[in-house]
Amino acid sequence: MLIEVRLDGGDAITAYPDLPSFISDTSAYVQDDCEDSGFYWEGGDEPELLLSYIEASEDGVIYFDDLISDGELIYDAIQTTKTCVVCDIIHPEMIVKIIKQDELMGLCNNHQKSSLELSSPGL
Repeated sequence: MLIEVRLDGGDAITAYPDLPSFISDTSAYVQDDCEDSGFYWEGGDEPELLLSYIEASEDGVIYFDDLISDGELIYDAIQTTKTCVVCDIIHPEMIVKIIKQDELMGLCNNHQKSSLELSSPGL
């Protein structure tokens, strides 16, 4: 389900990258190593917006801890997949539109793509 929300004045939500979308949208692989879990890519499939983070990493992995703590990485990761996860309370009066799964699939089948545009990387 996709929910469009309205943020007024002092309203704020904290957005995090949608981790499952990294696998489906960017062909990421999961490095599952107890303390150092993250995503990596093979064969030049690295997302362009994340190249600087991948290149800065000693082993080419973007770690899950960084994906929830580094504001600029969070912003670029969300821009990469155009999806995010929100763990805050979304009050009913903030909801502008709800798109149900079957409607969302119809949009995808018609090659229409919804995009999430964030105004600043200071999440």
